[in-house]
Amino acid sequence: MFQSEVEGRIVDWGLLTNDVRPEFSHDLDYLISMLDWDANVNPEFAKSKKTKPRPVKSLGEMQDQGLSTSDPLVMLKHLGPGNADAQLLVKV
Repeated sequence: MFQSEVEGRIVDWGLLTNDVRPEFSHDLDYLISMLDWDANVNPEFAKSKKTKPRPVKSLGEMQDQGLSTSDPLVMLKHLGPGNADAQLLVKV
């Protein structure tokens, strides 16, 4: 993680460098060299890297469990991969 603030909360340095070898955790040149600048400044990032939610169950099963289709994001969270019912909720 290299985001020092999330939703207005400051992220501790130890968490920022949690996956960095200890001898490099305060070496700013090393830390900066780890960044993939092309990916991080790509204005088309969402188009090339965004993934859509995949269903885990059919809409019928979800409705039987009392979940409403009025909130597509809630429904998609519970539908599984390859489920045709998910296409009803996803605008492609």
